[in-house]
Amino acid sequence: MRNKEFAIGDYLDWQQGALRVSCQARRHMITLIEDLNRLKNYKEETLYLAASLVDRYLVNLAVKNLAAPCLIKLAVIATLMAAKLEEPIQPSYNRMLRLVATEWNVSLVKKELIELEDDIICQLDFDLHFTGPVPFLERFQRIYNLDQ
Repeated sequence: MRNKEFAIGDYLDWQQGALRVSCQARRHMITLIEDLNRLKNYKEETLYLAASLVDRYLVNLAVKNLAAPCLIKLAVIATLMAAKLEEPIQPSYNRMLRLVATEWNVSLVKKELIELEDDIICQLDFDLHFTGPVPFLERFQRIYNLDQ
C-alpha cells in the first residue's frame, strides 16, 4: 500500500532515491516527445500516451529506488510505443533513429531502445494503456449527432 501511496505522489520532489529526475529534465523530455509527435504528425492521443508511459515508468523506478535511464532514449521509445498503440501505421525504429540524428544530432542504438522498451513493459506489468477522456467524448458526439 505504501508503494501505491508514493506512486500517487510527486516523484520529482523525492530526492532521497536513485531516480534523480529534475523538473527541468522532465520538461525537456516532454518537449522532445512533443517535437517527435509534431514531426511525425502523430495523433494527440499518441502524445498523451507517451507522456503517461514515461511518468508511470519513472514512478515505478522511484518506488523501487532505481536510477533513471537516459531521458532522450526514454522519450524516443515512449513515442514509438505510443505510436504502436495509437497510430494506424506501424512506426519504424530506423526512421525514428534517423529523424533524431538529423534533428538533434543524437545517435541512438536500436538494440538499446528495444531493451528499454522491454524494461518499460515489464515495469508497467504490460499495463500500457490508460483511459483518457477522448473516446468518451467522441462517443457522446456520435450519440448526439455532433460528429458531422
